[in-house]
Amino acid sequence: MRDFKPLLTASVFLVAMLGFLLLLMWGAMETLKSLPEQFEHPTPASTAITGGNLAALSVPSNLAVRHDGCSPTRGCAVRTNYYDAGSRTIVLQPGEGYAKEVHERLHAHQHMSINGGESVALSDYDLGSWYESSEGQSFMAEVGVPNILWSSDNCPADQNGIEAFACVGQLWYNDPTTLNNICEPCYRWAGKNLP
Repeated sequence: MRDFKPLLTASVFLVAMLGFLLLLMWGAMETLKSLPEQFEHPTPASTAITGGNLAALSVPSNLAVRHDGCSPTRGCAVRTNYYDAGSRTIVLQPGEGYAKEVHERLHAHQHMSINGGESVALSDYDLGSWYESSEGQSFMAEVGVPNILWSSDNCPADQNGIEAFACVGQLWYNDPTTLNNICEPCYRWAGKNLP
């Protein structure tokens, strides 16, 4: 007759090991259930980059846009895009795109910041008194003239605060992600101050 004692001992040992492993697995599962609570990370705030609502930007109510390069007050001699404060006209050269119009629209908005879009003296057609407005002072204090490489040919590197404002606004409305990437202070200022 065979001796089943070693087989019985081995079976008891295997059952005990199986029980021990089940107990370990149960303990591990209970531990894993509590891990998310112990190591939970806060959900990051939304990182979506959003821009403004150009339609809400204040500009003179009688603002005109011309795509023929001609202004009612300056004629057709100037061969660049500009905002003519005297006639409240955005003057674009033929074939210029929407980004250029947005840039000049920001200059029309600066005119609103100066005096609500009312007539300005001929000496202020360059909108120089914008620096004295609350908007101009805020922009210059928080942003100034950023020393950055703009992504638009409408934003030269050698600009002043008036042009820097229009460039920031142009990107705020057309490409806020680029604005945030190249100039976070510009993006933050626009978010607080432009619609």
